Amino acid sequence: MIRYSTCGAVLMLVPNVKLMSQVIETHVEEHKRKIRDPKTAEAEVERVREDLIAQVLKKASSE
Repeated sequence: MIRYSTCGAVLMLVPNVKLMSQVIETHVEEHKRKIRDPKTAEAEVERVREDLIAQVLKKASSE
């Protein structure tokens, strides 16, 4: 599992790339819905997505 530091959400790691991508995108959308300004929302989306993907890759490479 990975924990997103900003909101504390815990995401379970699954050994399926497509499903893991869906888990990440679902969480990204939760953050995006909280921001009204489209430009700020897109920046947040990229930041959240990149952080979660980096955590997944780091975790996968250590196991």
